[in-house]
Amino acid sequence: MALLLTNVLAWDTRLFHIIFRWNGARLRDWVMLTITRSGDGYVWGAMGLALLLNGSLDAMSCVAAGVIAFAIHLPIYKIVKTRVCRPRPFEALTGVKNLITVPDRFSFPSGHTAAAFLMTTLCVNFIPELTGVMIPWSFLIALSRVYLGVHFPLDVAAGAVWGMAHARLGIWIFQKLV
Repeated sequence: MALLLTNVLAWDTRLFHIIFRWNGARLRDWVMLTITRSGDGYVWGAMGLALLLNGSLDAMSCVAAGVIAFAIHLPIYKIVKTRVCRPRPFEALTGVKNLITVPDRFSFPSGHTAAAFLMTTLCVNFIPELTGVMIPWSFLIALSRVYLGVHFPLDVAAGAVWGMAHARLGIWIFQKLV
């Protein structure tokens, strides 16, 4: 089991370096920074408010399920993040410098990616016409976190799974309540 973990972490580090080496072009760095900022927490709150203002039953259902999903997600996420204590790539690897300031100390799982995939899963379920925008946006947020040197690929993969799972749980609870 230890050998498997060692091999997975070695693969994770190699993939990190492949993606991280793409940075350094001013325009691409700016685009990735903009994408990653579009996954900041206040954006999801603003999106929820915009959906509420839309007034449709689907939009309001999406927000209600989202409130439930985030209420489940956030405390568990914080506990896992502080228990796993995985250092960020710029702290764990030599020659890696983060291109942005990080919101917290540890790397696993990626909160930006989890929130993006949580919101995407909600939108795909309740507002499918947003699917074509939300899915690529989520993947770009995940990629940007590695590109900017603040997460390993496994961090964003775990964040994606985590976000989708919490969204599905929030949807399930919401459907049981209505």
